[in-house]
Amino acid sequence: NVFVFDHHRISELPEEIPQTNIYIDQTSSSTNEIISEVIRFLNKKIEITRSTAQMMLNGIFLDTRSFNESTSFRTFQAASFLSSKGAKSELASEIMKFSYEQSRLINEVLSSLNEVKKGYHIAV
Repeated sequence: NVFVFDHHRISELPEEIPQTNIYIDQTSSSTNEIISEVIRFLNKKIEITRSTAQMMLNGIFLDTRSFNESTSFRTFQAASFLSSKGAKSELASEIMKFSYEQSRLINEVLSSLNEVKKGYHIAV
């Protein structure tokens, strides 16, 4: 099964995915906020590693610009939950900083981005 979770409005929903498997919540700060809520709702049926929690917190930091935009009580609940799983806010803020060389490499990869199928891209 394929599921779609997002916090952005999707103009065209994928035909191959059943409508019951698509959850869009534009009031969420990030998709990681939504996934955190799903994991908490499942009440310990899904365990996440510290590394996964950190990556999810990094995503929240990115989408909220370090908790400066689009935040709500739910955003901070998600961050608290991820922190309880071992994520560190100081790591999330540090990981968002790129050196000149990292930025150059990212731009190089993005400059080779090609659409291989409508909505699907690959970088060479």
